Order: sequence, then C-alpha cells, then structure tokens
Amino acid sequence: MLSNTIIALSLLPVSLAHFTLDWPKSRGASETTAENFPCGGYNDVGQRTDFPLSGGPLQLKMGHDQTNVAVYLAVGSNPGSSFNTVVRQQFVVTGLGDFCIGQTNMPGNLSDGTQATIQVVSNAHGGGGLYQCTDVTLRSGPIIDKSNHCINNTNIAISQENLSGNPNGTSSGTSPSGSGTAAAPSSKPGAAAHVKVASWALGLVGIVGFAVL
Repeated sequence: MLSNTIIALSLLPVSLAHFTLDWPKSRGASETTAENFPCGGYNDVGQRTDFPLSGGPLQLKMGHDQTNVAVYLAVGSNPGSSFNTVVRQQFVVTGLGDFCIGQTNMPGNLSDGTQATIQVVSNAHGGGGLYQCTDVTLRSGPIIDKSNHCINNTNIAISQENLSGNPNGTSSGTSPSGSGTAAAPSSKPGAAAHVKVASWALGLVGIVGFAVL
C-alpha cells in the first residue's frame, strides 16, 4: 500500500504539466494562469531572443500523451493580444517529454530586426486553451544551433497536421502564414481545475499514507 502511495505521488506532476515553451525562453509559465489569454498570465514583454527571419524551431516539453498545438505571431515591440498570423497551423502531438516544432513559417514581408512575439497555444484537456509566449527579434543571419534547440524525446511525434480551427476550441479556418487569431475561448475548466484536482488528490494520498503508517 505504501509503495502504491509513493507511485501515485510521483505521477501527479506529470499529469499536471500541460506543456512548457523552453526555447526561445518563454515569458513564464504557471499552472494557475496558463489558461489566461493571450500569454498564460504573463502580459509584460520579457527578454528578447534572436530568432530566424525565415522561421526556426520551437522547443517544447509535453505533459500529456496527446496534445493539440498551434503557433501564432504578433508583430511589434508590445503587440498585446494581436496574434493575427498563423506560423504553424494546428497539429496533434502524441507522446511525452521533449518535442521540437522543427519549423515555423514567418511572413515574407518582415525585415531584419523586426520585434515580435510568438504565441504557442494548446488545448486545455478540460476545455479552452493554454497559452505561452516568447518575445523575439527576427534576424536574417544563421543563429540557430538545432542540436541544442531542437530535441525530440523517444516515441514522440506529430500524428495529425494542418487541422482547421484553433486548439482552444475556436474556429478560424486559417492556413499557415495566413490571417487568423487565437481568440480567447469562453470560460471553461482548465489549468485552475487541474490544480484543484491535484490538491484533492494530494490530500487523499496523504490520508492513505498516514493510514498505512
């Protein structure tokens, strides 16, 4: 019984970790605000990373065995919620751990030095969407070492591509590099609900562990 309790505790963080944007470095990530459009509760512009003007990889870490993902772009030094360009249309990732979006499709009308923000959206596994953003400066030179910034875990892969609509449940009918938006969804249980479930589960596990002892 005690060993089962320990196993249950060890599995909880995996079930709660939706996804993280590891490179370029995200503005921040929080389970309690991850469902807040447009950037998971991190609305202030953060440190910028040089990113290829022609498009480049995004390094994620996936916490669910199946996740819908899409990537959007907002141009400007502080673009707010204007994520009106699709740079990677919705697809489905199957598997856990490190996952690299190998290429994003940047618009062809941007120039070297353009400031922008990349938004990664996933489904919330309970309704709505989850959001993370990274602030970048687009550069024309070769600046990416894919050996460090594009890693895939074993048995993780894209199972479906070029799906219509957005992971948060809204519909845009857009195509890569086209006009569209990751619109804020209607209020549905998301990250906060998962946190509440976690608290209940931890309490239950603690009671069981105490009883065993």
